[in-house]
Amino acid sequence: ARSCCVAISRIAERRVLVRLLGQDYGELGLEPFRELEKSLVEGAPLDLFFDLYSATGATMDVSSSWALWLRRHRDRLGRVSMLTGSTFVSLSAKTVQRFSQLGDKVRLYADPAEFAGALHA
Repeated sequence: ARSCCVAISRIAERRVLVRLLGQDYGELGLEPFRELEKSLVEGAPLDLFFDLYSATGATMDVSSSWALWLRRHRDRLGRVSMLTGSTFVSLSAKTVQRFSQLGDKVRLYADPAEFAGALHA
C-alpha cells in the first residue's frame, strides 16, 4: 500500500497545483517530476503551488530530489508557493526553499485561505 498520494492539476495555462497527502517515502519515484516537466515551456515561466497541508512528511531523499529538481528548472519557474500544515512539513519546505536556490521566488504559507487567494489570484 502506498503511504502517500500526489495529485498534479493545471489551474491555468501557466499555473500548476501539486497536492501531497500522507508521508512521501519516495515510492512515486520520478513520476511527479515527469508530469510537471510536461508543463515547462521555454520562455513562459510556470507558477507552482504545493498544497502540503495534509502531508505528514517526506524523507530527506525526497526533499532533496524536489530541491534539486526546482534548482535545475529555476529559469523556467515563476513563483513557487507552498502551503504547509505541520511543523515538520514546514521545516522540510524551508529546507527545499533554501537548497533549491530560488530565493524570493518561493513563498511559504501556513494559512490555507491566504494560499487559496494566491492560487486563484
